[in-house]
Amino acid sequence: LKALSVDDDNVLIFDKCFSPKSVIIADNIQYKITLVLLPFEKMEKLDSEKVRNMCKVVFFNAIATINLHFDVGALLSTQFKYIYNTNQNITFQLSSQEYTVYQNAKYVDYLITFPGQQPLSFGVQSLRFLKKDVSNCLSNLTLEFSQHKYTYIYVKGSPANCNIDLQVSQVFIESNDFKLQIPPCSVNCIKNQFGTTANFLETKIFGALNFSFSGDDLANFNSIIKKLDANIFQKVKLIILTQSDIISNAIDYILISDENNCASTMAEEITYNQNDVRVQMYGSATNTFTCDIPNAKYIHYYTVISNSTSRQTYSKYEPYSDFVIRAGLRFIEPSKVDFDPLKEKLVFDLIFVVFDENNNSITAFSRHGVSKIGCVKSGQIVKYADKTCVRIDYFQIPFCKARNADENVAIRLYDELNEERTNRKWFGNFILTEHLAYNLNQTQTICFNCDQFDPSMSFVGGTCQNASKWFGQLISQNSSKFTFRTSLEYASFEYSAVTYEWNQSLYPAYIICVIVFVVVVLSLIIFYSRQK
Repeated sequence: LKALSVDDDNVLIFDKCFSPKSVIIADNIQYKITLVLLPFEKMEKLDSEKVRNMCKVVFFNAIATINLHFDVGALLSTQFKYIYNTNQNITFQLSSQEYTVYQNAKYVDYLITFPGQQPLSFGVQSLRFLKKDVSNCLSNLTLEFSQHKYTYIYVKGSPANCNIDLQVSQVFIESNDFKLQIPPCSVNCIKNQFGTTANFLETKIFGALNFSFSGDDLANFNSIIKKLDANIFQKVKLIILTQSDIISNAIDYILISDENNCASTMAEEITYNQNDVRVQMYGSATNTFTCDIPNAKYIHYYTVISNSTSRQTYSKYEPYSDFVIRAGLRFIEPSKVDFDPLKEKLVFDLIFVVFDENNNSITAFSRHGVSKIGCVKSGQIVKYADKTCVRIDYFQIPFCKARNADENVAIRLYDELNEERTNRKWFGNFILTEHLAYNLNQTQTICFNCDQFDPSMSFVGGTCQNASKWFGQLISQNSSKFTFRTSLEYASFEYSAVTYEWNQSLYPAYIICVIVFVVVVLSLIIFYSRQK
């Protein structure tokens, strides 16, 4: 063995503790150089009677000095504690300026000096400049843009500790249809914006206002604003070019910025049902924005439900005066998004565009979040003389079967002539605590009367008894409806599923009346036949 020598007593000495397969890995992101020391492969095969293993009997737990020599003339030195027959990583943390000196190196060797010993020379199998996976350097990326009060594009996110030198980096926003280089901010900057600090970990905003550009760059910027406005669902990336790496991260979603603070009190909840989508923005209150838009004449609003493979869009254009008297929104259309709720979430985007009397857009904003998924498949309402019941069927899929079954249920009766919000009349809200039959493949019947009446919600008739009586009369007109709500459900059912049934307790009386009627009819027939 080349690692063996002979001492004065003619005893073989072994002191080459490390394998020639040891490697050096240079990290271009963290600016670290790591010597991976592997132990000599045949360490335990040395015959202790013939060979004195210095690594085991002398060097063990010793504090050694290591010097790395690079062919570019650079030297790194440190101390470490030697552990016998074990992989050891010796890491040198450098600044970005120091690291650039080593990036052109092709070869490196190292010397290790144990206390009281001559330096031992070793080579390494390879020197690798590692471009680590940089996908986690930025996360939770969103893009916001505006073209009304101000015109800007901002990408916001959460940086990780990747030691990126932004002073020598270029930043781009890019899609299949456009590319925009983001300059470092120099005036009217936001805290933590690119250009305000050299610390990557403190940089959370990349973007610019339109006056940051001029000439062709400004024309490109304005063109990108229009492309974003036309499609907020396109795939966009934030790209950072460093001296050695390309950091590319997909933007999670795009928002139209609420620069006028129209939605400061909005707490939107969207429920995606089989036959409709329900949008609540202010609970049971009307749709009142908190921004001052006195010239508002019309509004065009969209609800977009999507997952990784499909998307469904609902929209309506109407007078702004009609919109503000609504309590939320409802879009009646069968669901089309194909998804497995156990594997992925359904997300929503609410988009609002307000116009003046000349149909010029005066403000716009959007909201993004996760939709609730309705598990109610169908519903019918049955009116008895002394109570009202709803018959509910649930989707028999694993997601719904696992849903919490113990819920407070609110059932609200109403009618709405010609589907006009201004024609809506409420006939009572009833609150019950129920164990919902999510995991049973059968219809569940839930009954209620005035004992469960909630007088805090508006209704017609003055009393629960009057309201219930009037609602029963609507059945013959095919205009009665109801909503079914829990903390996770919000479903509506139309008159086509409404029936009226007699009170079961009066069945004997009903039968007697029928018998009497039949007897009278038969008697009349016999009487007239004899007269002939």
